[in-house]
Amino acid sequence: MENPLPPGPVGPSCYAHPGLPAVARCVACGRYLCAGCRVIVGNRSYCSWCAATPAPYGYPPPAAPPVAYRRPREIFFPNAPWGIGEALIIFFIALVSTSVVSIVLFAFLNSVADTTTAIFVLVFLSSTIMYSILLGGTFYSVKVRHGSDYTALGLKLDGIGKGIAMGVGLGIPLFIGAVVLAYLSQYVLEPTNTDYLSKSVSEMSRGAVNAGLIVLFVFTLVILAPVCEEIFFRGYLYPALRNRMNKQPAMLVNGLMFAAAHFDVFGFLPRFLLGYGLCWIYDKDHTLGGPIAGHALYNGLILLISGVWQLF
Repeated sequence: MENPLPPGPVGPSCYAHPGLPAVARCVACGRYLCAGCRVIVGNRSYCSWCAATPAPYGYPPPAAPPVAYRRPREIFFPNAPWGIGEALIIFFIALVSTSVVSIVLFAFLNSVADTTTAIFVLVFLSSTIMYSILLGGTFYSVKVRHGSDYTALGLKLDGIGKGIAMGVGLGIPLFIGAVVLAYLSQYVLEPTNTDYLSKSVSEMSRGAVNAGLIVLFVFTLVILAPVCEEIFFRGYLYPALRNRMNKQPAMLVNGLMFAAAHFDVFGFLPRFLLGYGLCWIYDKDHTLGGPIAGHALYNGLILLISGVWQLF
């Protein structure tokens, strides 16, 4: 439908011929047209220029939708293209598989050995199973699926000395903070006497455990756990989080997942603090030397203090 002209004895003039009265208005551009300039296309009035366009769009012309400007997120780990979803899949496969196998193993070991021996062996076997799945999935994702180098996980010698010094320096205050949180957790939650791992440490401190089992237990907690857990949680999971969210949320999520993976209510807050602090170390120089050193120091001190405490 044509747009009606303003009422009155004198109407608007043609845009191209000011002396001639307008008889219509271009539905595309809105120009007033005299009878000579008016071009009818599909019972609609256009000026000669708009009528020549491939597809007149009507009057008034639609405004272009506003384009929202979004600042691109900075990529802090350019060699880590894997996503959070991949890390979560690997994490939950390892978690579920280890939980199922551990239940079966504990029932078997407890039937053929005393509880303390069963616990020590179970800690090593379940840890080996979980770390095998975590590292297998991690290396497949990094090397095979994305074609990245292992240095993308922080496995490099460049800056390792500085990283280790930072890990040791921060590991002590992390340990002190963890002790405080552990005390508060036990005070609030009132632990029961079903903590078999603590009982096993008590037996170890009294010399009631075979020396070979003690070496295996210490190796698991002070060497195997720091190396394997740091490769996955800090080297693999943290870059995926950091490339998609700000630093603090990434560190918080990483710490929560790290604490949840240990299935220990009383140790949840201390391990959350540890995971958070180790992310801070890794974010500084992108090398795993610092987090591994801090983690090993933390576990070693926890084991040492627990053993000494049980003697008194």
